[in-house]
Amino acid sequence: MRILGTILLFFAVSFLIYGQSLQNRFVRWDDSLLIYENPIVREISFDTVKAAFTTYDPELYIPLTMLSYQLDHLLWGLNPFG
Repeated sequence: MRILGTILLFFAVSFLIYGQSLQNRFVRWDDSLLIYENPIVREISFDTVKAAFTTYDPELYIPLTMLSYQLDHLLWGLNPFG
């Protein structure tokens, strides 16, 4: 029972510290390039999945991250909470 209390306390303190971040919007650093202006993220199709793996940028090759962004966009739209 003591372990359960410790775990619950940990989650409660974490939520108190970081809970406000759930209301945040996208940041201006790279979210426009990677998410809301990226045509690969807008839909999931054979072509966009292929593009996620074959579009090569030597500084930023992240195909699994792009697939994750596609799934997030499918489920949540352009809501940063999702």
